[in-house]
Amino acid sequence: MCGRFTLTGPTGAVAGHFQAVPRFQDAGPRYNIAPGQDIGVVVNGSVPRQLIAMRWGLVPGWARPGQSGHPLINARAETVIQKPSFREAFRHRRCLVPADGWYEWQRTAGGKIPYRLVCGAGLFALAGIWNPGRNDGEPSTCAVLTTAAAGGILPIHDRMPLILAATGEYAAWLDPAGTPVDLLRTYEGEVSAYRVTTAVNSARVDSPELIVQVN
Repeated sequence: MCGRFTLTGPTGAVAGHFQAVPRFQDAGPRYNIAPGQDIGVVVNGSVPRQLIAMRWGLVPGWARPGQSGHPLINARAETVIQKPSFREAFRHRRCLVPADGWYEWQRTAGGKIPYRLVCGAGLFALAGIWNPGRNDGEPSTCAVLTTAAAGGILPIHDRMPLILAATGEYAAWLDPAGTPVDLLRTYEGEVSAYRVTTAVNSARVDSPELIVQVN
């Protein structure tokens, strides 16, 4: 799964990387982004692309206003095309969730150990889907797709976010005329993992110390 991630660069740099126009106030570096929070998301719009705010936790389109139930933070790439909660958003409302790392917890006999995982040293996108708010008082909501993990990630966790790390992949995922089923696969690029402080376990903690490697 993907339940926490980081985005430590300024909004201007993020917007430039994704060739998007920022449409929300700069929230500053974020070291522990958690479900239920507002996040920056790249979508196609009336201008080439827009970087806008959405709530992380997809509310299905069939849910009645005011009855969101349990928002869905992840969608499995293997079933996103078939699942009623996700298939309409996958067909028509795909988005990019900018990130520069994410967290996973390794289960051990002594408890769960948190790790931060990164793709190189720069920005990449988590593949996402979204739904609009159902009335003027509700925000748009989104979910991050996940895939089976591979390589060095497997000892830590058996799932990982669906990573898009190339400009062509960004364009293909956002293309409203396409159905990018070829991108529904495990990331094959290099991923590095390092252990971090257990302070990351609390979503209330958001500070630079969270991304520092510990022994």
